[in-house]
Amino acid sequence: MKFGMLFELQPGPQPWSRGREAQVYHEACDQAVLAEELGFDYVWAVEHHGLTGYSSSSAPETFLAWVAGRTSRIRIGHGVVQTNKGTNHLVRVAEKAAALDIISNGRLEFGTGRGFTNEELGVFGVNPDDTRPMQEHAMRNLPRMWAEEYFELDDELYQVPRRRLHPRPVQEPHPPMWMACTQPSSWALAGELGAGVLAFGFAAPGELEQAITSYRTASANAQTPYGLVNNQVAFAPSLFCAEDETEALELAAPGILFFMECNFRYVLQWADTDSDDYAFYKKIGTDILKLPELTDAEKRGLSPEAQTIKAGVKAGLFCVGTPAQCREFVRGYAEQDVDQLLMLNQLGSLTNDQIKSSMSLFGSEVLPEFSESFAAARA
Repeated sequence: MKFGMLFELQPGPQPWSRGREAQVYHEACDQAVLAEELGFDYVWAVEHHGLTGYSSSSAPETFLAWVAGRTSRIRIGHGVVQTNKGTNHLVRVAEKAAALDIISNGRLEFGTGRGFTNEELGVFGVNPDDTRPMQEHAMRNLPRMWAEEYFELDDELYQVPRRRLHPRPVQEPHPPMWMACTQPSSWALAGELGAGVLAFGFAAPGELEQAITSYRTASANAQTPYGLVNNQVAFAPSLFCAEDETEALELAAPGILFFMECNFRYVLQWADTDSDDYAFYKKIGTDILKLPELTDAEKRGLSPEAQTIKAGVKAGLFCVGTPAQCREFVRGYAEQDVDQLLMLNQLGSLTNDQIKSSMSLFGSEVLPEFSESFAAARA
């Protein structure tokens, strides 16, 4: 199994000082450098707009270029670029991604997404029902724009005359493609397009079986322009590792609960829209997350907030606890045919020291059992 660090560049709940966002950027870059030293395989950064406190990562290619300049081995992942025309013109997407591949010496992993919230789509006046066609259009055309000497777009979305793309990426025929997948239908589409899956929803290992099966089937029959099929499933759980379970649960609780509450609020907002293409989010509503009951013994000594996190650990949703418990969590996903875990460690008001301590303990006590890169990093 491979391991990544996923960055929302999250300032956390307000109030916070004006310097908080700058602090988060600098600390996250240091954490990414540490991730390479520990043997992690990937650094991923999201793209969001106007989501105060939840994410200040509106220009992920800038942050990732900074990370690329301070590292040498770890893969640099767009997780993801929003491919809506109003948000990012496709030619600019292709140009910036190619430049990032050059800066990183061919380490770019390129993921696409539609935009998770109606709030951020509204920043650019994007119709939610147009986002899926625009994403699929981007997935089909970007490889050609990167690989061919000339490209031309003449369709319902773009009219671009015959041009050369400058610069061209280092990787040939093009960087590996990924696709953000939350709705079940997205998994099969990702497979058909030859893209890896970036699974950002809340799901326990056993609940992923059907989605993974449909994805693998579609991926096996993918028809891509140059035969490059990125047959990988990556799942993004929250992480906090400490020597003591209670300490891990109590420290992690505020950040994870803030992250969850934001996600619930964004999902519920879709109920007030007429979008058919985001009907999945309307349907799941408050059932987005179901947690098991804890016994009295399991609750003992924990705050109500920490009890919620422990229920999530029990459900297989959060990688929080001692190194032994984190190993058990990772093993559950490895057994379900998940190729990569994208660890969310930079959440809420967790301090830089707390985050790096968690990463270091996970890197020394958990990664060696599962990661091929660990031995190489140590060497």
